[in-house]
Amino acid sequence: MEPLHADDPEGFGPYRLLARLGAGGMGRVYLARSPGGQAVAVKVVHADLAGDPAWRARFRREVTAAGRVSGAYTAAVIDAGPDDPSPWLVTAYLPGLSLEEAVTRYGPFPPQAVAALGAALAEGLAAVHRAGVVHRDLKPANVLLTPGGPRVIDFGVARPADAGALTRSGTAVGSPGYMSPEQAAGRETGPAGDVFSLGAVLAFAATGSGPFGSGPLHAMIYRILNETPHVDGVTDPALHALLTACLAREPERRPPVGHVLHGMLDRLPRHAAPQGTQWLPPPLAAEIAQRAAHVPQSPVRERGRRRKVSRRAVLLGAAGTVAGAGALGGIGYALDVANREHDETRYLWKHRMPEGRGVQQGPALAGGLVLVSVDGKDILALGARTGAQRWTQPLDMGTAFEITEVGGTIVVDTGSDLYGLDVRTGQRRWTRSLKGAPSHPLVATSGGLIYLAAWSGGGADGLHAIDAATGATRWHYLSDKEIPGGVAVARGTLFVGTDNAVHALDPVTGKVRWKTDIRLEATGTPEPSGGLVYLAALDSSVVALDAATGRKRWAADTDPGGGASRSGRRVTVADGTLYTAAPDGRIFALDAATGRKRWEHASGGDQGKSAALINRDYLRPTVVGGTVCALDGGQLAGLDARTGGVRWQQHYSAPSDERPVAAAGLVHMATFDGLVSLDPATGRTVARTPDFETGHLVAAGDVLYYRGGTLGTYASNTTLYVLPARR
Repeated sequence: MEPLHADDPEGFGPYRLLARLGAGGMGRVYLARSPGGQAVAVKVVHADLAGDPAWRARFRREVTAAGRVSGAYTAAVIDAGPDDPSPWLVTAYLPGLSLEEAVTRYGPFPPQAVAALGAALAEGLAAVHRAGVVHRDLKPANVLLTPGGPRVIDFGVARPADAGALTRSGTAVGSPGYMSPEQAAGRETGPAGDVFSLGAVLAFAATGSGPFGSGPLHAMIYRILNETPHVDGVTDPALHALLTACLAREPERRPPVGHVLHGMLDRLPRHAAPQGTQWLPPPLAAEIAQRAAHVPQSPVRERGRRRKVSRRAVLLGAAGTVAGAGALGGIGYALDVANREHDETRYLWKHRMPEGRGVQQGPALAGGLVLVSVDGKDILALGARTGAQRWTQPLDMGTAFEITEVGGTIVVDTGSDLYGLDVRTGQRRWTRSLKGAPSHPLVATSGGLIYLAAWSGGGADGLHAIDAATGATRWHYLSDKEIPGGVAVARGTLFVGTDNAVHALDPVTGKVRWKTDIRLEATGTPEPSGGLVYLAALDSSVVALDAATGRKRWAADTDPGGGASRSGRRVTVADGTLYTAAPDGRIFALDAATGRKRWEHASGGDQGKSAALINRDYLRPTVVGGTVCALDGGQLAGLDARTGGVRWQQHYSAPSDERPVAAAGLVHMATFDGLVSLDPATGRTVARTPDFETGHLVAAGDVLYYRGGTLGTYASNTTLYVLPARR
């Protein structure tokens, strides 16, 4: 980075220039600031090229190509002026070091860091290829290491894969030492050419030298066309084999980029993907953080035309530019790679909706994806591990957002319709109308079936077993009875409660195995565990049935006098104890084998609020180790699982539809003041995100997914956050 020169303009379009970032074959790159204050990079075509119709056409193609790319390890194209007198392109500004600079200064990377880098670059190239684009110039200088992770940058010679050649026959486009043999020979190159370049870049990261050494252009091309790539310095056997495969001379022998991605991920421990800089050697990570902290806030010019800052501050702000993420499925989603809001939190990834759009429902997890409803009009699917955008699908969302995955089909219930979507592409496989509101659909799946409890406005519609692959009904049961609760499958039996009985069915055929006359509460669901089925009955009792025969084992009254006015209780079974909450907020612990009451805890909080919440299942306790965590009025209480004694209480202002979540041995709570992670034994705060509104928290393994943003604004639903449960 260097100060602006006296002859540099004030800006391009609405973007005010701050400093020079560098120059390339097509033009100059500036650091600039958007009207809203966001730091961006502006790439401006050289004046002599702007007058060349062929070069201007190439620039337009680059803008179009970049706008079609979307991925976790690329960055967003923000704006462009391809028809201006001096054409320009605005991309995300990413402070950091190039891979070339990093290896030159700090030496080769250790094997695990090479694998992490390889996973990121493979994911980035996969996003490029999904958009029908070939990068054609992947090299160490075009890989940027940023505070948010690695990025594939500079699509200066990117073009649509189906476009005609941009160069004369026999002319090589690319960088010596990293181009594929077909590219070096001046032939057409496709995604396999990028895989070759990826192998060469990773060999450089692992050894400090490219696989064909260095030297004059003609010598490098000769080696690429005639010599075996040199990767002997890659000491890890699995990495050596994978890079050798990428560097195969024949394109058809190289692995697809997706295989490279999975091969790299297999070399990494869980959650070691290259998010942030923690995967890098500490001295290199420290310099990246230092550079990110020194970004000029006002124009830096020579000859005193603007306030100057120290040369040290300018040099520390060195950065690269990217051409990257754009539209997919008709909607553009920009990945928040700058991590501007909460730099101190180590997110695995986060994803921001485009301006003016928000998450209406979700997140939900299914089929290795994170899915959300955007503005009630579209389903957006992101990779659960990387945050890479997989697909979008327009859907008219209703009041529900129930999602599951069965045999490669994502099934989405919107309350009015049921959709089957291809898990890989999001394409709609089938649609069927629900003809009314489902009571609690998609709770259980077995043998490729979905079990849907629904009714129509004119009468009961019973239970349907739906083939997830086709949407066709396999069997239909209980057409004359309303099903108030959900269904559950355990030990090869389907359990379902109607308005006057509990039924056990064969999940494949729908044949009745047993039936007993017990009425469930309005949203109650059978809870199978350890050979028993536990139920919250409408008469306020909790009942345990033998799962094989339906015989009643025990019944315990947990709300004397409550009667038929009570509804919505659910039960939790953990370590031989059954926990449930009464509508007034009291929590009961029962021996799961006998029904004997072990203890009762009376809420000390707002009883009216508790009574309202119980109907939505949000007071159901969460058990973590030996602690029962439950909402107690306006507080989160930790109760001793053995005695019911209060171990600790923490006051949190939380959304009304949140309940504690257990993951990685901690208890986590989404609040209006951030996501809080507590030690369940002591209530001590282990980690906390900064004070912004969070909600709709879900856990998968040791990873937390939620949405959040600025309190009291529409932005509270515009960003998805993903972070490890222990951080």
